Amino acid sequence: MSWILRVDRRDDDKPSGISKYEVDGFRTNPSWASVGPIELELNRKLILSDFESILPMIMTSIRFRSVIKFPIQNEEPIDLLEAIGKKIYLGLSAEIKETLKGANSIHLVTNDVTIPWEIMHDGEEFLGLKYPFGISPMIKRQDLEREPKRNAKLKVLFIVDTKNNLPRTRDEIQKISSLMAKNVKSNRIEYVFLKGEEATRSRISNLLQKQYFDIIHVATHAKFNPTNSAETGIVLNDGILRTNDIYKTIKDDPPWLVFMNACESARTRDLSYFEKYDELSGLGIAFVKAGAPSYIGTSGIINDFSASELAVKFYRNLLQGSSVGESLRRAKREFFDNNSEDLSWSAFTLYGDPNLQKDLEEEVRTDKENDVWSYYQDKKEKGMRFSYAECSRDIGISISEVRRIIQKYKSMKK
Repeated sequence: MSWILRVDRRDDDKPSGISKYEVDGFRTNPSWASVGPIELELNRKLILSDFESILPMIMTSIRFRSVIKFPIQNEEPIDLLEAIGKKIYLGLSAEIKETLKGANSIHLVTNDVTIPWEIMHDGEEFLGLKYPFGISPMIKRQDLEREPKRNAKLKVLFIVDTKNNLPRTRDEIQKISSLMAKNVKSNRIEYVFLKGEEATRSRISNLLQKQYFDIIHVATHAKFNPTNSAETGIVLNDGILRTNDIYKTIKDDPPWLVFMNACESARTRDLSYFEKYDELSGLGIAFVKAGAPSYIGTSGIINDFSASELAVKFYRNLLQGSSVGESLRRAKREFFDNNSEDLSWSAFTLYGDPNLQKDLEEEVRTDKENDVWSYYQDKKEKGMRFSYAECSRDIGISISEVRRIIQKYKSMKK
């Protein structure tokens, strides 16, 4: 069974309660009024202080740790991470702990996104390695009930190595696009690659305004400024694409999946700041508020080699049919099993429902005849000129095929 947990922080020290919900019938913006909270004890200040102290260890490989002075010298980083996870888990009620033992996934809905919930540890395992785990920030967002955007092809935007100093990311994108090519027929997928000098603010903004992308994958630098929201965003070749600009650009047609494989791309200021000042203080919050159902980012500075490996593993699972949450869990699990001293996996956070699943091959429109005829009828009903060339471009098939389909339908109507 999949469970949704709600954590609602009321003061500076601890959330006031936690409630559990079966996933059946759950909507994006559920009503919580009819369900009472269950007690939750959590020392937020201590947990956040401890987590901040080990963030440098997450991206540092074991061979360099001996020359770096960390706050705590005598304990292994994995043990420190586990200790923090246990402190969070101990705050759960006995009823919730018992419920989670039979869970298939965990979806946490909360206004307390600064707590590293996915590293909760039940004494046996980190919950983020044990279950598909997703976090939904408790904010007002764009309406998600509208008909999803559909393309004639699966469209993927890659924003890569914008400052020409992350060569590993180019290899990452080559591997991911190769995986996509193997799992989605070539005539049903379209890539846009923006690298180095090509990745400018104006070009990306114009592209996002004019085109819909199913997936946006960013493999470059990001910037998080905890005191100035205007300085938080994606680092492009000619400056920062800021969170407010991102929101305004994609809010009408948000992508289905955003993978922000960049440092601190899941960090944000406390949501109370957003509610008070209406400023988007984190990349993840910008995409979530715009209506993107799945956003993956990182809680700290990450090692680009490890980050690339995790991303490739994620897409391999996703393209084989796993849900977003399960794809990330498997990627983390495999990475952890093979790199037990590298904590990079713990930096990755999913904002959204972990059970979200999409057959990328089937989502692409396959009934071209109906598409072409609908396109033709729409033009005629609006009194607009029908163009074989425009239809060919918009539907994604040859002009001769468009002509054949139109002639076929016209003959059927006689």
